[in-house]
Amino acid sequence: MGLNGVDNGRIWFDQVRVPRTALLNRFADVDSAGKYQSQIKSAGARFFTMIGTLVGGRIAIAASGNSAAKAGLTIAIRYAARRRQFGPGKPPGKETLLLDYPATQRRLMPLLANAYAVDFALKHLVALSAKTPDGASRAIETLAAGLKAWSAWNTTRTIQAGRESCGGEGYIAANRFAALKADTDVFATFEGDNTVLMQLVAKNLLTDLKDHLKDLRPVQLTGFLLNKKMSGFTRTMPLFTLNTSRYHLLDANVQLSYFKHRESGLLLPVASAFRRLTKNREMDAYSAFTRLQPELLELADAYVEREILERFTAVVEDASDRTLHTPLRRLRDLFALYHLELHKGWYLENSVMSGFKAKAISRLVTALCAELRQDAVALVDAFGIPDSCLAARIAL
Repeated sequence: MGLNGVDNGRIWFDQVRVPRTALLNRFADVDSAGKYQSQIKSAGARFFTMIGTLVGGRIAIAASGNSAAKAGLTIAIRYAARRRQFGPGKPPGKETLLLDYPATQRRLMPLLANAYAVDFALKHLVALSAKTPDGASRAIETLAAGLKAWSAWNTTRTIQAGRESCGGEGYIAANRFAALKADTDVFATFEGDNTVLMQLVAKNLLTDLKDHLKDLRPVQLTGFLLNKKMSGFTRTMPLFTLNTSRYHLLDANVQLSYFKHRESGLLLPVASAFRRLTKNREMDAYSAFTRLQPELLELADAYVEREILERFTAVVEDASDRTLHTPLRRLRDLFALYHLELHKGWYLENSVMSGFKAKAISRLVTALCAELRQDAVALVDAFGIPDSCLAARIAL
């Protein structure tokens, strides 16, 4: 629909007359002569100001999805903490609690860590958005898009895992999993398709890198690239790749360094590939971006997970109540190590992790799941979801 002209205070869009007073003119306007005007002079600033209207919706979808994930976890963990099935349990003569099975712990505890991690990251994003004039910037837009997609996908996985862990009871409508799945499945599309949003995240990361490098003098650019290479070299040294001690693996700085290394290890090569494809107009930017989609989506995932871990680490460090420090630290450690385990293929391919270390991480993930089992019911109770809202008989 195009602007055709102005007549008696009405603006014509392809022969459709719209009163000027009906325009959405918070940030811009069209005067009686048909001239476009805005107090925001920069086209880029106008774009991000308008994008700010989408940020709130994406935060809301991410938070709603995580709330559903919390509900699913509460139902599944409470049920697993009282349902006994098979084998000699404790006390003798009773069957084993579902939550005492390592397979159930491995299925639910990492998702419990994810739910806490997403909650902390979203609260941080809300605070950032509130402090930003007009509610938007490229950094906030990038984080909102990434968290919305990551949270929505995590919600789908969590509800399905919770349903399966409850066996036949999880399939009964009265126990809510069917309703939770039906209500949240569309979150993968609401406020932006998840895959498209992750492409937006990757595009913004490439733009940020380009802007950063553009402002560097030749000597600074050389230093920047050398620092990245040395950082990667340090992480491929035996002292780092072969260290399997619990102290090393539970070091927050070590965990975060792994996440950062994966992010930068994906960003720089894909930026170089994009530059190579578009150099001398060999390929237009759209075609190059399309060809690199798999690498860009992996980059976006690495960025979001690094952002989440940074926020989780800050929450643990700032916890004023020392009684909360141990369970929160265990949740943080489990989140970090579980995702290192998920991406161990990349770390092994890039010689950042030895096979011995990958196995040690998997063993420690299993151990952390067993340790968190003792606090699992208290941790889901801490979500504060009233029984009337859970509305699932197996969770009561």
